Amino acid sequence: IHVPNGDEGGELDNHGADGNGNPIGGLIYGNAFGNGQQFHEWTQFISYNEFCIRACVGSNAPVNCNHIYDEMGCYWNMPANYNTGVFESCQGNDSLPMGLYGSSRWYQGVSPTPAAHPAPASSNCVTTATI
Repeated sequence: IHVPNGDEGGELDNHGADGNGNPIGGLIYGNAFGNGQQFHEWTQFISYNEFCIRACVGSNAPVNCNHIYDEMGCYWNMPANYNTGVFESCQGNDSLPMGLYGSSRWYQGVSPTPAAHPAPASSNCVTTATI
């Protein structure tokens, strides 16, 4: 996908700074919760060495797909197996909402930065050679 080596990338999401999406008009569709369903809450990170995406539905979708941690990347927002050269699709448990620790919300830029939540349990992983 031609992300230059060393490009730390950033977050793409459905809201953007002006509410029109980042990129403007960015849409995500999937079949996970219904055939050809549009996801109205999603967040995605892409850089030269990582890619992750989370699409959410239901009343907790804005919390589970929070998009205010645009500098934190995949490891912090969506803990999972990011081993080099491993491309897999798994069934997994729901993860904890990023930035939410009990009843407290951490905000990017506030020191100290808390650790990422642990990766949720996964199973039935299918590995592919590449994306």
